[in-house]
Amino acid sequence: MKIPLIVLFCFVVGTFTHEASAAVRLKHFPPCPEGVAEKKACECRAFVSSRYEICVAGQYCLRNAFHGMCSW
Repeated sequence: MKIPLIVLFCFVVGTFTHEASAAVRLKHFPPCPEGVAEKKACECRAFVSSRYEICVAGQYCLRNAFHGMCSW
């Protein structure tokens, strides 16, 4: 009787942990304008594709159709 309860407990804990980690992993930052990023962290997104990079303050956000790139 103890083994099914342990398995159920592990399943429930694993489900809650997975949802919490997904919320952190999929966190979105505000979009960066083209040019120097002024915010602490922002997303430098491409215009057409879904590619992006996270820029920190002071980096240059270069946005084009297919790439969003940050550089110093």
